[in-house]
Amino acid sequence: ISEQHQDLSQIPFKEIQFDCDWTMKTKEKYFLFLKTFKEKNNINLSATIRLHQVKYRNKTGVPPVDRFILMCYNTGDVKDQNETNSILNPEEIKKYTQGLSTYSKLDLALPLFSWAVLYRNNKLIKLIRNVNTTDFEDKTKFKVYGNKVEVLSSTYLNGYYLYQGDNIRIENINEEIILKTVSILKKHFIPSEIIYYHLDSKIIQEFNYEQLEKFNQSFLD
Repeated sequence: ISEQHQDLSQIPFKEIQFDCDWTMKTKEKYFLFLKTFKEKNNINLSATIRLHQVKYRNKTGVPPVDRFILMCYNTGDVKDQNETNSILNPEEIKKYTQGLSTYSKLDLALPLFSWAVLYRNNKLIKLIRNVNTTDFEDKTKFKVYGNKVEVLSSTYLNGYYLYQGDNIRIENINEEIILKTVSILKKHFIPSEIIYYHLDSKIIQEFNYEQLEKFNQSFLD
């Protein structure tokens, strides 16, 4: 541990988690790193996995760790203007669940965040965070239809400049989406730990403690 991080060595911990979206080209080096790290440090390791890595696990491989965390979000194609919700779509999850039961000690990460997906000339330009429908109430600047917005007059949104003719898709997570996702996943595994991403002050106002407990309990109902 470097001198500026000496204090970290005094913090007790039982596990180290690695978050890496490995590919066919990088998996051998990544898996070797995990194996070597485990041997040298003698500590429990956990690794994040994505849905596509579950579905194609025979090709992508399984990391040599003690515990896995399924990153259950970013299920759609954010670049596709016809996408409905690229953050989390329960119907898409059904296509990737085969094989979940084969992982030992599988836990879960679910999204609570939202964003606005900005397109210009039919191309993805930017993801603008912390946006909701109230930001588009000015009818002189925005035309809203469903979860999509057309920019009628150039303006600023959260410090980002929008041009007339830009198109926006508002993507968010609600209780219904989470509960539908849980009803699909619990047929394959029951996590002992659920990570909600991310719990900042704004999201806590939208999802209170009682709602989070409801999500947790729904795995057991």
